[in-house]
Formats: sequence, C-alpha cells, structure tokens
Amino acid sequence: MIYRSEYICGEETLGMSSDTIDSSSPMHGKVLTPPVISVQSDAILMGRILPSLRGMILEQLAKIVLAHKPQNWFCIYLCTFILLHNCSLITRHSIEYAQKHGLKVSTSFVYSFLRAFGEHLSLHY
Repeated sequence: MIYRSEYICGEETLGMSSDTIDSSSPMHGKVLTPPVISVQSDAILMGRILPSLRGMILEQLAKIVLAHKPQNWFCIYLCTFILLHNCSLITRHSIEYAQKHGLKVSTSFVYSFLRAFGEHLSLHY
C-alpha cells in the first residue's frame, strides 16, 4: 500500500495471474494486487484515515513540546527521530521513483527541505 508492491496470498487471485512480472523482479511468481484495488485503498488511507491521525498526533506532540517538562525529553526525541526518519524514507522513495521513470531529481531542494524541517523541529528544544 502506498509505497510498496502488494501481492495476493491465498487461492482467490481475482482473475490475476502470477506470470505478469519478469524473472528478474523480486515479485516474480507472485500474484500482484490489481491496480484499482491499490489505488482505492491508498485513496481511503490518505484521504480519510491519515489526515485525522496526523492532526491528532501533531496536536499531542505540540502539547508535550510546549509543556517544557524535562521528563518529556525522551518522548520528544523519539517522536522527532521518527518524523525525520519517515521524511528520509519518503524522500528516498520519491527520488527512486523519479529515477525509475526517467524524471530529473533536484536533490538540492530535497536536502534543503529536510534541513529546514530538522532545524524547525530542533528549535523547540
């Protein structure tokens, strides 16, 4: 879902065959999920589920950070690390996707964005 290939497990294959991928692919021999199902599940996740969770998580993190309590340092550090790590994973995927499809990648923009994001988070300490 979203950033990785999915495949069908079990006997029901929704009419898909396992010979759709070349032999050099890591998904060779697996029955891939039909693209429509992947798009629909991504749309539900990104349009309905993640926005409400995003708001809730950022609101709670802001409360913890702005409380300025020393006992919260590890929670803040861990949350910041997870957010920055997620940004790096998404960035890596975006760069690989662009390169895979022959698109030009402006890495200076990506790195400047990540640096600004990291500096913004570190200002709360």
